[in-house]
Formats: sequence, structure tokens, C-alpha cells
Amino acid sequence: NRQLETKFAELLRYGGTNDRIGDKLHRVTLALFAAPEIDTSLEVIYQSMHTDFDVPRAAIRLWGAVPDDAYQAEFTPVSPEMREYAASLAEPYCGPLAVLESQTWLEEEGEVLNSFAYLPLRTPERTIGVLALGSPDAARFTADMGTHFLMRLAEVASMAIARYLPSE
Repeated sequence: NRQLETKFAELLRYGGTNDRIGDKLHRVTLALFAAPEIDTSLEVIYQSMHTDFDVPRAAIRLWGAVPDDAYQAEFTPVSPEMREYAASLAEPYCGPLAVLESQTWLEEEGEVLNSFAYLPLRTPERTIGVLALGSPDAARFTADMGTHFLMRLAEVASMAIARYLPSE
């Protein structure tokens, strides 16, 4: 009985945590629906990562067709290897390794990040970019963590951003 009670308490704790994450994801989704332009969409994503999800570092890189008036750092060219890596992700990568040039997008001088997550940004037709997350906490993004909510975040961010990109 004690083991069952312990397991039940653990399941309740996980359920509460999932509910809180779901609420945060819902808030960012609504904010992205209301975003009137790409700049606002990008800011909503960054702000949500920092304030809602307590992710210390986040960077987005986009490729493919670029708006004529694009000036944002998110459109800085990335290596073909980074594009291939993002396109190859069936689900977000979480773990201790920074991928290719992305560490320079995330780290500030003197800072060491010990865990990373990479979320592919894609439409039904193509991969349009990547959302890179970083943390000094080695336990923040681990290979054994669930990625369900990260996948949902990537899907919402992808659609919010894609609506402002020219068709290829």
C-alpha cells in the first residue's frame, strides 16, 4: 500500500507539472496568434523562454526565402551542416552537446552552458530553421527527458514564424 501511495503521489506531481507546462504553452500560443509581425513573434518566443520556462539562453536561426526587409539576427546565414542537422531531427535533441556553430549564438562571454535543446522549425513543406536553447544547468536538457511539450512549442513557433516568410 505504501508503494502504491508513493507512486500515486508521484503521478499527481507529474500531472500538476504537466498542467503548468500546458498552461504556459497555451499562453505563448495565444500571444503568437496575436503577434502582428515577425519581430513581435520572435520577441514573444524569446520572452516566453525566459520568463515562462526559465530558459536562460535561446536563439532562433531561419533560412530559405527571406523577407525583403529582413534585418534580424535570426536571418544570419548558418552552415549547410546546421541546416542538414535541423532537417534530420525527428524530435528535439536534448543533451550536453552544442551543435556546430550554435554555441556562439547562445553563450555570452565568460558563460559556460552545459545542456542544450534543439527544436526544428518546419512547415509541412520544409525545415525553415531551428530554435536553440541553452542552460548552465547540466540537468536542464537531458537525453532522457520527455520532448512532447518541446515538439508542441516547435510546431507553434514554426507556424507563427512561417506566416511572415515568403514562399519558396
